[in-house]
Amino acid sequence: MTLDVTVALIADPVAPFRTMVSEDELTRPYSERRKARLEAAEDESFASVLERAAAVMGITPPAGHYAPGFSAFHNRVAFYKPEDEEAAPIRSFGRLFWYELILVSSDGRAIFGVSDKRAVTYGDLIRAADAGTIEGDPLRPYLIVEPGWGDAPPPDWPTVLEALGVLREVLEVVATTGGVLAFGKLVLDAVRDRAGRGGAAIEAHREWAQRGTRPYQFAGLIGMKDWTPAELATLLGCTEDEAEAILWTLGFAFDDDAQRWTASGDEAAKLIAKIHAEVGFASHRGGDWQPLFRRRLIKLLEDGDAPNYAAELEPDAPTVAISIGDRIGWTVDSWITRLRNRR
Repeated sequence: MTLDVTVALIADPVAPFRTMVSEDELTRPYSERRKARLEAAEDESFASVLERAAAVMGITPPAGHYAPGFSAFHNRVAFYKPEDEEAAPIRSFGRLFWYELILVSSDGRAIFGVSDKRAVTYGDLIRAADAGTIEGDPLRPYLIVEPGWGDAPPPDWPTVLEALGVLREVLEVVATTGGVLAFGKLVLDAVRDRAGRGGAAIEAHREWAQRGTRPYQFAGLIGMKDWTPAELATLLGCTEDEAEAILWTLGFAFDDDAQRWTASGDEAAKLIAKIHAEVGFASHRGGDWQPLFRRRLIKLLEDGDAPNYAAELEPDAPTVAISIGDRIGWTVDSWITRLRNRR
């Protein structure tokens, strides 16, 4: 079967291999973009199609570039959606992760983190789009050309699992020590319940970590469309209850009125989203990150927000008064140490 493919360009118009894509270029209306229309076979690789489109549009590296020819095997990609006609292409994955695709195996399981476009055929893209794991029209991809850039990836499943354990310990201690907290008992009880269910689901599926997947990839998949727990269970290879537990744990909540899962849909989900941000910040500091996470978590529960990140990163920041959060944090650290020493 021959496919009719239209590739639209997102790149700096003067020096695409040396200049990052500007906001003006990113928000250019789809109708004004340079495009290449070509035919493709279902068994042709996605990289090959993008490279042929680049050749049609005259996109080649300048003299002295580290690579003599253009290769699209690790390019960031996105696919056309009708709303792109008027605004920048926004997807459930942040732009940093546009080099990743979520494909679907022949047995209906999601394949996360696919970055090498040489290993992806157009048939793979169409199957994934039919299953809902690709946002947009696979026959209308964007070719994104810019210098390489990146950042440390968000936390992995083992890190999140450790953080959920710390969260449960902190909630137990906070409940027994009392004090004024920024969140009510109902919210904290919901967070505790969701963290417990999510931790059990992660424990039951260590293959998620073994396959190199990360929570942000699951969150990106969930954000693509309105899924039922049954649909997610098939894609993730788990039970419907476990799929629902992952939704809760990643900061989604079920809206009874709209009958759909939404990100940060209630107070507990909003708090969980803040907790995930703290996990990312603390774990990226490296080493023994749990005490830092624990103290920032308690301040979050106490004040509604954790300390400014810049204060943690600035070594010469002025000394501040020790809060109740600090004192409880140190108490929890020593309490957990004593428990472990007794085992």
